Amino acid sequence: MGGVPENRNSFAAKVRRGTLLRLASETLGQEALADGLGISTRALRMKLGMDRPIANADLTRARELLLLHVQSTMALAADLSTAAGPQPIGAIVTGVVAL
Repeated sequence: MGGVPENRNSFAAKVRRGTLLRLASETLGQEALADGLGISTRALRMKLGMDRPIANADLTRARELLLLHVQSTMALAADLSTAAGPQPIGAIVTGVVAL
């Protein structure tokens, strides 16, 4: 986007990184994220509490874990669709199924 580069040492940048890691933790679960990062859940909580630094590698690995989670979720959704059979257009969005 251009402009002034982000100062990764600023408080705002640290809060943003912590928020993003927290959202990944909420999506994946603390234990799964900690395992994926190769750290204990205690160490993850310390990162989330800003008591330990969040490395670029932590964010990159969290992204990879989220992408794997999305892929497995999409595969599950496809399996559910197959098992449910054909549905009228809009049935999923509205929750209404024509009989």
